Amino acid sequence: FKANEPETKALEIGSIFVAGGVLSKCGAWDLVRPPRFQTCKDPMTLVMGDDGVLTLYNGGPWRLWEGEDGHLPLIEMNSKERTGSAEIGENGILTIGGEVAKITYFSESAPIRLAPWPFAMELPGKNGKKKKTGKEL
Repeated sequence: FKANEPETKALEIGSIFVAGGVLSKCGAWDLVRPPRFQTCKDPMTLVMGDDGVLTLYNGGPWRLWEGEDGHLPLIEMNSKERTGSAEIGENGILTIGGEVAKITYFSESAPIRLAPWPFAMELPGKNGKKKKTGKEL
């Protein structure tokens, strides 16, 4: 996955997502500002930041690039390491910098299921899921 060239394919076992990577559920159509054609339902953008945090946003990547207000994260995934790339291992566990990534939900509108997009399969319980308050879902 390359920076500034949104991919649409879901991350699967063996996928590596590097800092600066952008994954757009709707692909190139999501780049049009404002979106002229609604080609997919519930557009979302997955971004791997330089800080080692994998963030899922609602809407297309143009909202990020233009710094649109109110474009808050739905979900963040990070590890204690907080550096390096995100990878889905053979066991299906998401790691960042070789450490198991934890999933934090920031919004009630966040998708409950993370498959079939942005992940090709549901992540195992080992990745954990919690609300911003820290309570387990």
